[in-house]
Amino acid sequence: MEEDFVTFLVQLPAIQLDRLYESRWTCQAVLRSLPPLAKQYVLRLAFADSVPQALFQGWHTAEGQAKHKGAIDKLRQLRVLQRVGKQTDRGITDAKFRLNPLFKEQIQKALAMPIESVDTCGVQLEGGPSVEELRKYAVDRWEEILLCVIGTNANSSWAHRGRAPAWNSSKTKSLDVLELFKKADLVSKCTQKSVIESEALQDDDGGGRGQRGVGKSDGFQVTEKGFQFLLMDEGRQLWSVVREYVATAESRDRDLASILGFLLQLGFQRPERAYRFDSLPPLRQQVVEELAELGIIYLHTHSEGQAALPTKRSAHATWYYPTRLSRTLSGAVSGEQANLANSMDSDGEALNGYVLVETNYRLYAYTASTVQIAIMELFTRPQYRLPNLFVGVLTRESVAAALDCGIDGEQIISFLQQHAHPDIANRIPIVPETVADQIRLWAAERNRVVSSNVVLYENFPSDEDFQSVVQFSRSKKYLVWMDSEQRKMAVHLHGDGEMRQFIRQNVKK
Repeated sequence: MEEDFVTFLVQLPAIQLDRLYESRWTCQAVLRSLPPLAKQYVLRLAFADSVPQALFQGWHTAEGQAKHKGAIDKLRQLRVLQRVGKQTDRGITDAKFRLNPLFKEQIQKALAMPIESVDTCGVQLEGGPSVEELRKYAVDRWEEILLCVIGTNANSSWAHRGRAPAWNSSKTKSLDVLELFKKADLVSKCTQKSVIESEALQDDDGGGRGQRGVGKSDGFQVTEKGFQFLLMDEGRQLWSVVREYVATAESRDRDLASILGFLLQLGFQRPERAYRFDSLPPLRQQVVEELAELGIIYLHTHSEGQAALPTKRSAHATWYYPTRLSRTLSGAVSGEQANLANSMDSDGEALNGYVLVETNYRLYAYTASTVQIAIMELFTRPQYRLPNLFVGVLTRESVAAALDCGIDGEQIISFLQQHAHPDIANRIPIVPETVADQIRLWAAERNRVVSSNVVLYENFPSDEDFQSVVQFSRSKKYLVWMDSEQRKMAVHLHGDGEMRQFIRQNVKK
């Protein structure tokens, strides 16, 4: 389920990619998301017509062959680099490399543009939100988005106290976040049994502000893909959601290139500046309203003199601010860098660098974040919860429960490494070897039995015939199981055709 900006673009059809490259914002976002060597190749070719393949291959040393190949593959997948020449029966002769003409034109304009002309539309609005307020808004909103997934997990014991799932907070939203998650296969309709169990887990206050788990009448549960989504870094989480948003918008006959171009343009706008909402075309106004639900944009209601999400269609929201999430979206900040930049929750508590794991499998998390605690409850057995401390234990049962949900053992180890407390961040290994190896062993226990589609052969006329067929199946690596006494054998299904042909030609009837 790996998702990021470049992966998303690679999967687009060539026609849509070429349309996107008509926007300088898209081209600049692609350029800064490339590996360093690929960036260098683009800049070398930006003002060249084409380069002979022989010369191009000389741009790297023997030691850099792997990086060179990786850079070329990435550029060709994105249709940034093109191989041209004379087409013959033997293929392309006199091969040369050049940049995609559309991409090249926009990169040339960007390189020739004065720095001060990059962003001329934004203004410093008196009474607008500060950069810190925008950061806090993005943190709060993204936590609500994650709680849309976590809030459907009826197994969480403490995570949702005082926080309701985001889809319950407003009845006048321009974007149905829950529906978006359903289409992304992050949540699915839960069974009646799950609903009953969830009702039993509600708080003593009647399930109002302290409601946890799924709803009573229209419940949903986290899917295997949803659990994997929770352990991703922020950048991949964001693109997983945006990918489905874009697909939904396209199904409603919206212009895909215009929407993606605007999404990437946001990453080049300054977060401390305000931009006119009324000056946008109708399609982009709708996109702005919907992106505000995801925390990518902050809408400012000028008539009230304060920034807030509108409770109805944004007739009064005359300004918008791009948040930190928009920079993550366009590749300006990587997913891991975004996690570091977003190192505090809405109450100012540290989110990154907060986990300590001991050799006795006990885990200490110095955080008050509802989301982070809920994620750790996916693979630990909770023991204590203090105002700024969560204590849990990695057990065979808790890790097995996470594996049942579709979370991989390596994902758990990676999560613990990425969020290690500063005191142990430079320790090698960050996660004690005894703990990491035990998690892998618990995961390996589930792989003791492997199922295969096979074909059973029996009733061989003689031992000689049986042994000849067994020998043939072994030579082809088709044999799965055999019993010499009963003259029975099982072979992989994909080898059935060859096995039948061999038996017809070599076994007496």
